[in-house]
Amino acid sequence: MQQKGVRVHTTCAHSSSIVEDFPRQRNFSKKKRVRSKTLRSVFLQSSFHNLKMPAANSNMSDRDGEPFVEVDPSGRFGRYSDLLGSGAVKKVYRAFDQEEGIEVAWNQVRLSHFSEDPVLVNRLHSEVQLLRTLKNKYIIVCYSVWLDDQHNTLNFITEVCTSGNLRTYRKKHRHVSIKALKKWSKQVLEGLEYLHTHEPCIIHRDLNCSNIFINGNIGQVINIPNFLLEYFNNIIASRLWGVIR
Repeated sequence: MQQKGVRVHTTCAHSSSIVEDFPRQRNFSKKKRVRSKTLRSVFLQSSFHNLKMPAANSNMSDRDGEPFVEVDPSGRFGRYSDLLGSGAVKKVYRAFDQEEGIEVAWNQVRLSHFSEDPVLVNRLHSEVQLLRTLKNKYIIVCYSVWLDDQHNTLNFITEVCTSGNLRTYRKKHRHVSIKALKKWSKQVLEGLEYLHTHEPCIIHRDLNCSNIFINGNIGQVINIPNFLLEYFNNIIASRLWGVIR
């Protein structure tokens, strides 16, 4: 008996066609899904193959890369052309630590002043290496040291102090409380105590507000052990004085 509201197909051929086409349509859909997955897999493999991960020793001429003037031998640090400061024997450039993602200072000492005295060059290198071993929150951090024979320079990477030296900072901020001055003095003395009790003992030689740097965002001073560069500045001055005489 035919139920009300239900249509019954009486054509057997038509019913058979629907039954026969169903597996074919299912297989077609399955093949379509497989083909889609295959194309997606090929696309992803091609994308990852063409994707260039950022490398420390990447080509500096790459337009999308960092505009580095030079890169250290490890490929970790890149130097910009921006000059942060300069002295008689040293220039300090802005640089970038690609491993930690922070800005650093690239210190470059011209060894042409000491080319006639290789012993002096070796001593300068060893004392900068000593700077790298110092571990104190009030002493500047040195990350890397190396000699560049091609350009005849000694290079070392240090942390960047955000607000410059204490002399410039005080001229910019004239109204500073006694409390802040005492805090800075205590930090300087703690840094000096660390240097004086170090093995071997380290003497700063040129402690003044121009050689004490500060991170103004946290109000912390940083001592720079200028013992070695001041020593070599004195040697250069004595040599020049001898030539003048």
